[in-house]
Amino acid sequence: MSNNPDIQWALDILTTEPDYQPSLWEKYGLIVGLPLTVFGGACLRNTLLNRPLYAGFQVHIVTTLAGFLVAYKLREFTNNQFAKRDQMLRHYVTLHPEDFPKPERKKWSEVFEPWYPIR
Repeated sequence: MSNNPDIQWALDILTTEPDYQPSLWEKYGLIVGLPLTVFGGACLRNTLLNRPLYAGFQVHIVTTLAGFLVAYKLREFTNNQFAKRDQMLRHYVTLHPEDFPKPERKKWSEVFEPWYPIR
């Protein structure tokens, strides 16, 4: 990524682990959840109008497909936004290495303040 070893630690934070596996919720949560929610909304509409659940089944199909399309485009949009953000951050880190000094390692005893019990 960068030839400067002083900022490589900052660039490593912005990269994902090579063995990272997204969970099922991350992969399919929006793509499955939004169409099912929209389908449930169509069923709720029929229930509130005192109609059978299967009445107007074309509405169920159309709204479910529309929900899938919206979920797909929303996921595509958010992935692009996150990619642009990460690209911008990497570019800033490479242009301004003086803003990212290597952090010094501390022990927990140096981080915590002394504790005195009050009784």
